[in-house]
Amino acid sequence: MASALVVGILAWLHILSAIGWLGSDIVLLIGMEPRLGKLSAAARDEFTTTVSPRINKMEMFFASATILFGLLFLYEFTGGDLSLISPSTQWGLAIMAGATLGFVAFLLEAFVDYPAEKMIIEIVRDMRANNRAPPPELSKYHERSEMVEIAVIILLFAAVTFMVAAGQL
Repeated sequence: MASALVVGILAWLHILSAIGWLGSDIVLLIGMEPRLGKLSAAARDEFTTTVSPRINKMEMFFASATILFGLLFLYEFTGGDLSLISPSTQWGLAIMAGATLGFVAFLLEAFVDYPAEKMIIEIVRDMRANNRAPPPELSKYHERSEMVEIAVIILLFAAVTFMVAAGQL
């Protein structure tokens, strides 16, 4: 079994990554997106083409790090004995439920939200470069991204609930 120091470091890296992931989604959904609609079109487009790409990369970094450190932490915590996470035990069931919810949130972030955000950025860049009006699909990508962000936040809160419950077992 790994040393307590390694397990502790991996646990904190997993937790801090999850905080970064959940926090960035909450800031985007609640803090930034509602205010973008109140900006002028030029300011909104500027934000979308300069700040959004960085935020999207940060979200994917934290989401990926959360999964990676979670898997490493779980492996080290169990000493590689994955039978300990069997759903036949309360602890195993809580850990697997949280991990499954977290992984579903990651899949949504990586394969639905991230591509939608990239399309929004590309469309806005094209609009600016060619002095075009917003195409109808722009609102479709915005709606998709917003719905996925809401789903990811709900899934992550549920995953945290299961992980905390496992810590109490």
